[in-house]
Amino acid sequence: MQFITNTSVEGNVDGILSTFPRHGLEDLDNSSLMNRVDSKFLIEQHQLTEVLKHCKQHYSLLEINGINHFRYQSCYYDTDDLSFFNMHHKGKLNRIKVRHRNYVDTGSAFVELKFKNNKGRTIKSRVAACEDPRIALNQSEQFLKDKNVIAPSSLKIVQSGEYHRLSLANEKLGERLTIDSQLQFLDVQTWRYAQLKNAVIVELKQQRHNRQSPLYKAMRAMSIRPQSFSKYCMGMTLTSANRLRTNRFKKSFIQLKKIENM
Repeated sequence: MQFITNTSVEGNVDGILSTFPRHGLEDLDNSSLMNRVDSKFLIEQHQLTEVLKHCKQHYSLLEINGINHFRYQSCYYDTDDLSFFNMHHKGKLNRIKVRHRNYVDTGSAFVELKFKNNKGRTIKSRVAACEDPRIALNQSEQFLKDKNVIAPSSLKIVQSGEYHRLSLANEKLGERLTIDSQLQFLDVQTWRYAQLKNAVIVELKQQRHNRQSPLYKAMRAMSIRPQSFSKYCMGMTLTSANRLRTNRFKKSFIQLKKIENM
């Protein structure tokens, strides 16, 4: 399916971003955060300008080859009975998600495993892969076995998606901040499609929770509270709620409906 993309950003976002200092991937050490805690915030597109104003003195902006708005394509793998989705829906910790991520602008791709442990930490590991997610799954079978994924050969692609990302970092505080917009989801079994034109997902990644973070302070000033939000689970809720149990994600779904005027 050909996804519709729009690289424009509403408001004065580009103007504000031009005032941010820049960093490259090679500049990140303390804020690479493959083992971390996450805090997520759901905002509307028009609020992004205000968030960035609060952040510009505290974070630098990732830029690669003159690009700072990055296009990501993701495919999520799951079992026939959607065990990864259902583990999240049941609120189980020590749960996993397996995905293929294509970094379109840099020409790189990975199969990634995200493990949420019983301490609430997210531990991410990955292996370089080809851009075709079906071939990549076969290529990474041993990697997944080594990570204790049972029967990785039985996994299949259940969801495809795309979004645009801004990546900020504060190396001194050991923080990374990602801002995802223009999210699109496709259930590859039902071919049902959903697009979020106005919702923006802001995610703060830290070594340990620090609510004195500049991002936390910005969100408090705007009366925005952190909340749970999984792009995989919400994408499935938006496209396939009629065939899945999605009660756990109802709060986020209702908020999205308001933001998107569904």
